[in-house]
Amino acid sequence: MTAGYVRRALSPDAGVSFLLPRLVGLSRATEILFTGREIDSAEAERIGLASMVIADDSFADHAIEYAERIAAGPPNALALTKRLLTTSLDTSLETQLERELAYIKTCFASKDVAEAMSAFMEKRRPDFRGR
Repeated sequence: MTAGYVRRALSPDAGVSFLLPRLVGLSRATEILFTGREIDSAEAERIGLASMVIADDSFADHAIEYAERIAAGPPNALALTKRLLTTSLDTSLETQLERELAYIKTCFASKDVAEAMSAFMEKRRPDFRGR
């Protein structure tokens, strides 16, 4: 991967100057954008640009396993978590804490939390239904 704009006398586009500092920090983003250097997969994972590196020959199996794991999760809690994450960078800590409290109360009122507790006590996997 490269952000080689500078090698072509260009400034970044497509939101790179907005997203990259949020992913890797301002200092590292500056270095990447000012030098236009190549970043291999190991470095991308190490600096947080990629969450994981998967070998080509196991990619399909890993993708299926990952999708199944998420699909087996509690739908309401995942939706609320996604909502929290997508607004977190533009929200104050106080507002984020208020939202977290409201959402955790919503989750505790769900049947999925009761199912999770039962599954834990019975040493089995929970069967979430989104209720």
